[in-house]
Amino acid sequence: MMKMFRSTNILLNGKHSNAPFVRKVPSLVNFLEPDTNIIKKPIEPIFYKNKGEITKDLIIQRQLIKKYLPFISGISGLEKASTQQVRMWVIPKSANEVETAQLQMNLIKLNSLDNTIKMTDKDVSYLLEKYSAAKQQKYQSHISIENSKIQQYKHTKEINGYRVLQAPKIDEYGRSHGRAVRMDAKANVFITKVKEGETPKILINSSYKSLKEYFEYIKYRENVIYPLKVVNALDKFNIYCEVENGGLKSQSEAIMFAITKALMNYNPLYEVHINKVKLLTEDRRERERKKPGQKGARAKYTWVKR
Repeated sequence: MMKMFRSTNILLNGKHSNAPFVRKVPSLVNFLEPDTNIIKKPIEPIFYKNKGEITKDLIIQRQLIKKYLPFISGISGLEKASTQQVRMWVIPKSANEVETAQLQMNLIKLNSLDNTIKMTDKDVSYLLEKYSAAKQQKYQSHISIENSKIQQYKHTKEINGYRVLQAPKIDEYGRSHGRAVRMDAKANVFITKVKEGETPKILINSSYKSLKEYFEYIKYRENVIYPLKVVNALDKFNIYCEVENGGLKSQSEAIMFAITKALMNYNPLYEVHINKVKLLTEDRRERERKKPGQKGARAKYTWVKR
């Protein structure tokens, strides 16, 4: 029997545990922290802002300046800083005037530190690289290359009748959504990128059942992870599925089509690979109804003439 990759084995069969996990609290749907037994409400105000990353960087910068205060050269205010010192940094447009001035002043102070401190302290080097104008130019060139790749596969309805390839649809929490139907089964899927060092998880419904717990037959599990195999992303995404109605087979196929749509919303370039295996067209077939006077939809009762 052919050996499976470790990521495929974890997704299909789940992790081996000695004792069964028992949930002591009522089942609640929590897309952000599905592993926690009790859903915790975030205390920090950063969580409720769209500019949470900027606020977080400002807090880290203040802590670093306080830590290395004796090694920072005397810069009293932004007015006395030279134009060259200010132009070294690129501040996001989402920051207001106060935040922009604070970020620029903090970055000038951190840049005045000795090179040995910049090299040894990862936080300092990360912040200086993040807002560096030279680094931003490299990022912009990389983004333009990615956009040019997307343009290669972009079609318009006026030219050849193909649908327009949409831009990535990712919410503020980094989730992409997909919805699909197979027979009576209806599936909603949310996918997020796996953090470094973590194992990918597939959780189904508010009971947070794993793939192995929910689908007994391995064929149904393979249906679920088939789109991830196609785009070579078995160990790249965490998946949360909500499915209802229908049987297990139709539910597995509904989740399969929903994951396909979520992957397309996450990265439109996946269409090139998904289109080859014809996963873009949903299977709309339904069970044929039984007819009166017959055993089934097509099956007849045995008829003997004599």
